[in-house]
Amino acid sequence: MANSIQVGACYWLTGLPGSGKTTLAQAFHHRLRSAGYEACMLDADVLREGINRDLGFSPEDRSENVRRISEVACLFAQEGFIAVVSCIAPYQADRQRARQRFPEGRYFEVFVDASVEVCTARDPKGLYRKARQGTVLQVTGVSAPYERPEHPDIALATGELSVDACVEALLGHHGKRVAWLRGAGRGTGGDDSISFPG
Repeated sequence: MANSIQVGACYWLTGLPGSGKTTLAQAFHHRLRSAGYEACMLDADVLREGINRDLGFSPEDRSENVRRISEVACLFAQEGFIAVVSCIAPYQADRQRARQRFPEGRYFEVFVDASVEVCTARDPKGLYRKARQGTVLQVTGVSAPYERPEHPDIALATGELSVDACVEALLGHHGKRVAWLRGAGRGTGGDDSISFPG
């Protein structure tokens, strides 16, 4: 491994459909791997094709979707990986429960902040168009609620910032975490006693 400082953690990217979560998660994950860190990416859409394919989009199923993803991310973090999660996770209570699965300072909520207007203009999957047509129900931000994070660890205004600028912000946060770990004299491993103040 190129880096001697590797402590498991989770960066959870939450936001409306079309806000840029997956794009940023992919780019951040790529940069972490390129720098020599052990990182994995968990994309909610991909997981819905596998371990979460039995779930729909009711409030209960959305909560279970977040719970399962948080459990998988926690397992990776326990093994020393940096888990980069791309998942809407529309409810504050579910995101808080996900945070509680991790030791303090190991879970970082990233609010990918773009307005409904910006997301509708992008509409990469055609969800907003289908919601207007009534052909798709339970679209977050239109016919299903999204509770904005009250105190995210990182907020990225993707309606204003470029992908590169957002990724640099994420890397900057991670760089501070690594510097703190070096100052604490920590190295590789998954010691749950290690925490980062945020």
